[in-house]
Amino acid sequence: MKDAAVGLGYGWCEDHNAPKGTGASPYAINSRAGVRVSTNDGYLEPARGRANLTIVGNALVSKFQFEGNRAHVSGVEVKVDGREFTPRATRDVILAAGAIHSPAILQRSGIGPAGLLKSLDLPVIADLAVGENLLDHPAMPLYLHLKEEARVGTLMHRHTNCCLRYASGLAGAGENDMIVIAGNLVSLEGGDTSRGRLIVSVYQAFSQGRVRITTTDPGTDPEVDERMLSDERDLVRMRDGVRRLRELGLQPSVRAVATRVEYGSTGRSIDEALDPADLDDWLFAECSDAQHASGTCRMGARDDRRSVVDPDCRVIGCSGLRVIDASIMPEVVRANTHLTTVMLAEKMADRLKH
Repeated sequence: MKDAAVGLGYGWCEDHNAPKGTGASPYAINSRAGVRVSTNDGYLEPARGRANLTIVGNALVSKFQFEGNRAHVSGVEVKVDGREFTPRATRDVILAAGAIHSPAILQRSGIGPAGLLKSLDLPVIADLAVGENLLDHPAMPLYLHLKEEARVGTLMHRHTNCCLRYASGLAGAGENDMIVIAGNLVSLEGGDTSRGRLIVSVYQAFSQGRVRITTTDPGTDPEVDERMLSDERDLVRMRDGVRRLRELGLQPSVRAVATRVEYGSTGRSIDEALDPADLDDWLFAECSDAQHASGTCRMGARDDRRSVVDPDCRVIGCSGLRVIDASIMPEVVRANTHLTTVMLAEKMADRLKH
């Protein structure tokens, strides 16, 4: 994709994570020896020997415990291999279950929209917009039928090689509001080395979904409604993004490695431009997220009805409870969310130590 993007005038940038990282760039991947470095690898494994740390696996958090009738969190109710476990907190309880399960745990504990809690016969400890403001990066793919010489040998190969960051200039969005990601692996049906992909994603996304529990059973996942492209600003830029994606796919450098390029799973060749109706039908049928869920425990001012946590990550209307994960982001960042989430945790860890 590098040659295609540079040929279309987007320019080249050595580091897409740099402050001025606009244009085509090598794609940075957080991995070592071909294996992704998770926060477990980076933080928990080196600390396993600490006397003040206990790591419990196969643990399912049901809800928080409160002291008396006050909204003070004193501990958590957990099931470990089917046995109930109720650890108490000597300081704050920190919730870090991610943008899907952090709001679910809060809601099961009586912290969330009053109407939802009452419908499930849960007490309303704090009436907050928990689970609202679900954000992610909507994405649309082109699939490349790769020539034999352009295929990788195994599914362990890098899944992404190059990216293109650009500003659409549309719908009042800011710099680098869009990204195109190129790779020579497709993950569908367990992985396919015969196909590559070009994906365009709205990285400054405005569409908001929500997460809501449907039962008090902690073993049942919450209902997730992402509402991708529901905000007109995202839809306008995705339409333009697909147009740009097609221009890239038609470039000679892409044609040199692919026998055919198709609009996602439609089977239709990009040799034919989609009319507006067909384009929108395809967008709403195949738009997916980038696994960058965030925003469901939104950080903000304590008097803002949209806020769930304050600028110190403390849950509003409660004491002894903080949320520290991607769910607290007021907006989804114009980047992959992993590094930003680690930064949030590092910053709050430093603050809590002092």
